[in-house]
Amino acid sequence: MKTGKRRWMPGLDDSVDGFMVMAHHAKAGTEGAFLHHTQNLGWEDFTINGQSVGEMGIELCYAAHWSIPAIMVSGDDYCCREAEQQFPGIVSAIVKKAESYERATGPDPSEAHKLLAAKVKEAVSKLEAGGKFTTFKPTLPMKVRLRMTTPEAAQKTAQRYNAKLIDQYTLEAEVERHCDVIKWISGTGLDMLLKKSNILFLIDCIFRKSI
Repeated sequence: MKTGKRRWMPGLDDSVDGFMVMAHHAKAGTEGAFLHHTQNLGWEDFTINGQSVGEMGIELCYAAHWSIPAIMVSGDDYCCREAEQQFPGIVSAIVKKAESYERATGPDPSEAHKLLAAKVKEAVSKLEAGGKFTTFKPTLPMKVRLRMTTPEAAQKTAQRYNAKLIDQYTLEAEVERHCDVIKWISGTGLDMLLKKSNILFLIDCIFRKSI
C-alpha cells in the first residue's frame, strides 16, 4: 500500500506449504457440470502451453511462483474430477453433485461442514507426512491463450489490455513468470497499480474501521 500498489492473493509467499482451492467449479465448456465457467461467461477457454485449464489451473499456476502445491479442492463432482486429473495427489471434497448447468444436489450444511473438516484434516496430515502432491508449474516462458465467446468481446479485451489477437476470437501472450498467468489479460497478479477509485474505497474502509 505504501508504494501505491496491491497484489492478487496477498497471503501467498514462500512461507505457504499448500494451496486449497475451495468452492470451485469445473472449467468453461465442461458438459454436465454445475455452473461451469472460467473467470466470467465471456471466456470460452484458457490454455497454458496448449493445456486447457479453468480457474483452479490459473490460481495454481500463480501459486507456482512460490512452488506451492495443490493439496485440496472442494466443489461439485465434475470440479473435483478435473482437479484429480490435472493435479494428481490432491485431496477432494465433493460437496454437491451436478444434475444440470443450473441444478445440483448435496448434503445438508452440517454434513457438508463435517466432510470439509475431515478433508482439510486429511490434506494437512498428508502434507505433514510428506505425501505426494502436484505443483502446477508449466514450462517457462509460457504461451497463454484466451478464447472469447464472441469477436466483439475479444476485440474489446484486446484493446483494453493491448493484447495480441491471433484470430477474431483468440488472444495470446508469452509470459516469463507463473505469477503473470493472467496479468496480461486482466491486470491481476503481482504489483497491481491501484486505481483512484480503489484508493478512495480503501481509505474509506480504513476510516470507517477507525471509527
